[in-house]
Amino acid sequence: MKLAGIVSCVVAVAAVRTAVEPIAGNLTTNDTTYVASREAGGGPVVRYGFNLVARYHNPTKSPIYLARCVASSKMPLYDVQLVQGTRSSGSAYSPVWSCAAHEKQIVVKPGATRVDTLAISGPATWSGLTKKAIGVLEGRFRLGYSPQSCPGDGKCAIVADSLRYSNEFSVRLKN
Repeated sequence: MKLAGIVSCVVAVAAVRTAVEPIAGNLTTNDTTYVASREAGGGPVVRYGFNLVARYHNPTKSPIYLARCVASSKMPLYDVQLVQGTRSSGSAYSPVWSCAAHEKQIVVKPGATRVDTLAISGPATWSGLTKKAIGVLEGRFRLGYSPQSCPGDGKCAIVADSLRYSNEFSVRLKN
């Protein structure tokens, strides 16, 4: 009997401080179009990647706490959402997070801006039977962070889109 499974992988990303001109908004990307190139290495699925520089600005009068997977990580939790398309599986670039609970979120002080360089890679999941990507690799996307209005793991989530999501951007594949 053959079993079809979903294989997932951990996405490696780097958090690096860099200067970037914002597009507009509180979470912005350094560009509106990205070209995802084939990543080196073997494996059952062809993977694509691109670097995205994200700028997060706190316009409020209170600190904003960004969730992160591991207390020592310099990078906030993020996802890459599909905003245009019909596939129910969504974006192929959203990482699969497996995090430990902790109380050490990244603090963005009032009026402050932080900049992260994210190595976006996908597909994050694929069919173990067909070896095809689950999710969309080309199209219109947006970056999402998980901001909170107080410290603590998953407490006080901020739901305002202007503080959670970036501008839209396009991704196309370079073969």
